[in-house]
Amino acid sequence: YNRLALYNAVTLTVDHQTSENSWQELIRAPQLPVSDCKLAIFRGNMSSDSAPQANPASNRTQGNVLITGASGLIGSALSAELRTGGYHVYALDRHDASAPFHYDQKTRHLHLDPDIPLTAVVNLAGANLADGRWTKARKQTILSSRTHTTADLCAALATLPSPPRTLLSASAMGYYGDTGENQVDETSPAGNDFLAEVARQWEAATRAAR
Repeated sequence: YNRLALYNAVTLTVDHQTSENSWQELIRAPQLPVSDCKLAIFRGNMSSDSAPQANPASNRTQGNVLITGASGLIGSALSAELRTGGYHVYALDRHDASAPFHYDQKTRHLHLDPDIPLTAVVNLAGANLADGRWTKARKQTILSSRTHTTADLCAALATLPSPPRTLLSASAMGYYGDTGENQVDETSPAGNDFLAEVARQWEAATRAAR
């Protein structure tokens, strides 16, 4: 299951059978039960299998969506699905400074083209947990690749004259720590291990967009 904690709105649970229309509604804020919903936090076991199945492409443009981590497992599947649904998808580029949406990790400067109005932003950026041993340096990379990108993204979004209505920001089920056989939901407290602390700081980094 993928958990979506929607601040000031509702809590949704998205399972692997979620329909295409339901996923599209997460992007279209006015279609959510509470139309002024501003931010969603994903916690859960996200895989490409949880993405909806593609339907024939629509000729109608639904809007512009910016995705960070667009080349990853989830980002690439979601990008393809949104394009199928009629959205224009932009990736946050980390290499081409001339791109309309660009992030320089060294200087932490994040540029958003004000001439491209965004319908929604999906934040999936973060170093792969499985890429190498968890040395002290690697753990810092895992943390900072999430918190820095998220904080800088949200700060930049907050400065736009017309910010997007919806921000979906990834988190992880590791937020809850080792709960054994106990069930948890969005009201459950964070755990006390490394991944729980990463998820807690990752979610807190969205503060500027709330």
